[in-house]
Parts: sequence; structure tokens; C-alpha cells
Amino acid sequence: MPELARNANAQSPKMTRSISPTPQNPRRNPNRPWRTSDDYSAAMVKFLPEAVRLSEMDEQGVRCAFNLLLYLAWNAYGDIDASFKMSGYGECEETYPLMDEQMMKIIDLRAAMVDPCTSPSPAVIVPHRWTDEDACVGEFKTGRPNKQQRNQIARQHAAYDKKRNELARERRETVTGTEWINNAIDELTESRDYIEPYGHDGFFTKSITRLEELRISLQATNSSATNDHNT
Repeated sequence: MPELARNANAQSPKMTRSISPTPQNPRRNPNRPWRTSDDYSAAMVKFLPEAVRLSEMDEQGVRCAFNLLLYLAWNAYGDIDASFKMSGYGECEETYPLMDEQMMKIIDLRAAMVDPCTSPSPAVIVPHRWTDEDACVGEFKTGRPNKQQRNQIARQHAAYDKKRNELARERRETVTGTEWINNAIDELTESRDYIEPYGHDGFFTKSITRLEELRISLQATNSSATNDHNT
């Protein structure tokens, strides 16, 4: 995706950026041996200029920009449940709104488009998040996994998440008609509800509200059209 944006920018040198610098927190130590969700969200913000450039292209660029923002949201908090340190130090409350504001702009661009792919197609099924019940490593003889079983669980977890990420990307890219609205709401609200218990607030709140407004408006339009047809 970034490579596509760079090629587009080479042809259009007058592209502008409207992204604020990533906030810096003095508590962040670049030499510490671990990374937190703060680091992940800060890393995702660095890709926002790519989304801007894509959104300034044609309609396909807008679609790519929207899917890129969903990808950034999907990865903005890292493996937040890996350890208590992973939930970070609150810097996400500064970076989430930066992504949210850009998503809002792209949502409006996306909503103004008429998707030519209106024929229904089977939706790609994205599985639930990994849980311990998904592990298949045999019986825990001591009530807890041994070292070998922990390694097996880690490998299975990584493979599961990789496949889940691939299916989520495929679903974003293959939804037809106005189904992009429902898919985006599902992704963003699922992430929001997942990270709230870890103290993460303000996750794409404006974008979720805007998408829900679009869905309600679309439902009202479809209902009115159905009533007119029946009469």
C-alpha cells in the first residue's frame, strides 16, 4: 500500500499533507526492551500521510485509503492482552483521535461514491479473536501448560492471528455495494469493545458515530423505496 502511494505521489507532486506531528511523551524510553500499545498506535499514525495521498487520487484511491485506515485501526493497539505493560501509558488517547479525524474525512469521500459492484456476493467470514480454548496441545497434566505446550500455544496463536488478519483484509477488499459501512462498523466496534477494559478510550468514536448515521440513513432510504414500490 505505501508503495502504491509513493508511485502516485511521484506523478502528482502537489499533494498536500494535513497530519499533525505524532505526540511525544517523555515517559517513552526508546531503549526499553519491550513495546506497548502506545508504540503501535504511534507507528500507525506515521502512515496517515499515505492515506491522505491515496484519498486525493481517484475513487479507487479513496477505497484504498479507507481500507488502509481500517488496517491501521486493526493494528493500532498491538497485542494488548500479552501483558499488563502492553496496555501502555495513555498515549493512545492522543494518537487515536488523529486516525479518527482522517477516517472521518475519508468516510465522507467514500459515502459520496456510487459503488459499481452492487451484486451480492458471499461475505468472507472473519473468525473470532483467539482464546485459550482454541489451543490444541493436549492435556495439562499439572493444570498448567508445560514449556513445550506454551511454545505450541504461541505458534498456534500466531498462525491463527495471521490467518484472521488475512481474512479481514480480504473481506474489506471484496465487500460490495454499501456493505462497506456494516463491515467498518463491525471492525471498529469490535476493537473498541475489546480494548476498553484495558483503559483505552476514544477509539475512532467519531468515525463509528458517522458510520452508524450512514447506516440508519441507508436503512430509511431502503424502507421508503420498498413502501413506494408496494403502493
